[in-house]
Amino acid sequence: MDGGMWPKGKPPCPLYGDTLEAIGRSLNLTGRELQIIQGLFDGKREDTIAGELGISRWTVHAHLGRVYRKLEVDCCTGLLLRVFREYVALEPRTPQSPIPAASDPAPSLRLGGTF
Repeated sequence: MDGGMWPKGKPPCPLYGDTLEAIGRSLNLTGRELQIIQGLFDGKREDTIAGELGISRWTVHAHLGRVYRKLEVDCCTGLLLRVFREYVALEPRTPQSPIPAASDPAPSLRLGGTF
């Protein structure tokens, strides 16, 4: 599986090209920090990312620490959620965009099944 957790190396939300560059510019991230974020989105572990980039696992960890500070998060999950929410999944809300009522289930909870 290439050290990743997604079948055939295809993550559910790849960050490539223009999206990755836009993230880097807006958050003032280095090229290496972007490579590491991309690896995380690809479902790779720190040691796998390190091997592919030819750096130590500790260097990957140090880069992640700087990214956490820049994004004001404290863990990998927070990093991935922030990037996904702000740059991948959601369109910017305009003042005219309706805000869902509190009684409406969140879109992610509308699965159509019963629990």
